[in-house]
Amino acid sequence: GAKYALSGVLTSLAIVDVGLGEYAAAHARLERVLATARQLEHPLDMANALTHLGCVYRILAEYSTAQIHLEQALQVYQEHGRSIWESGVLCVLAGNAISQGDLSAARFHLQAASTLLGTGENKWLQMLVCYSPGLLAHYEGDAVAAMRLLEEATALAREGQFKPDLARSLVALGRVKRTLGQVSPASELLMEGLELFRALGHKLGIAEALEELGAVSAVRGDGVQAATLLSAAHTMREGIGAPLPPVDRAAYDSVLAACRAQLGEAAFAEAWAHAAARSWQEVVEEVLKLRQN
Repeated sequence: GAKYALSGVLTSLAIVDVGLGEYAAAHARLERVLATARQLEHPLDMANALTHLGCVYRILAEYSTAQIHLEQALQVYQEHGRSIWESGVLCVLAGNAISQGDLSAARFHLQAASTLLGTGENKWLQMLVCYSPGLLAHYEGDAVAAMRLLEEATALAREGQFKPDLARSLVALGRVKRTLGQVSPASELLMEGLELFRALGHKLGIAEALEELGAVSAVRGDGVQAATLLSAAHTMREGIGAPLPPVDRAAYDSVLAACRAQLGEAAFAEAWAHAAARSWQEVVEEVLKLRQN
């Protein structure tokens, strides 16, 4: 009984570690949970630990290792009685595929997740099975479908008070609205997402929100602000060891090129270096003051 309880505590702590960008600590805790689950022959804890480890490896851009862990989690569920929680693993597998730009594999996993969940009552899984296809639709270029699905995911996350998921959905929805030319609504969504991520101390989420706000600034022609936000996000990613996913590289480079064109190379380099020397807390505080004003 004590070991079961300890595994639950360690898993919860690992989730906190991930939010704080402490991936080595999260990995160590989850490996301990996995070892205990194997010792006790507890399949649900085993599958849960494998899924969270897959998430950590995906963030670190170790996509092949993430794939192995997630497939193992899926196998555990399949060998010990099917469960709606398999749909969560399938969504994470889809996220791993999306990060690498393998949209066909992502679509395959999400179709399986939707079929498995069916009309299940679990609100968090319902939200996830809206969010992940919404993200896929964005990368497939179907902004209308992406907006519809991400708006539904956002509503479900608000209703369930799933705060990290709400922040993530807001940022993704803001990105889609920016691509549709809805710049002001996009900015408001991104600001709300950033504020939530800051309250949670979720470093990768903060970096992603800053990147999207930087893209909005570039659209508005504010190259200095765009360079500032992108530099702060880049410094955060380097600090926590969470590189930009390959699927986002082309769009990111396009925003950087627009900033350089607006400012000129010397002014861009100066704005980038100035932001890199500041703390991310200072940059975020400055951005959120703009929302209050």
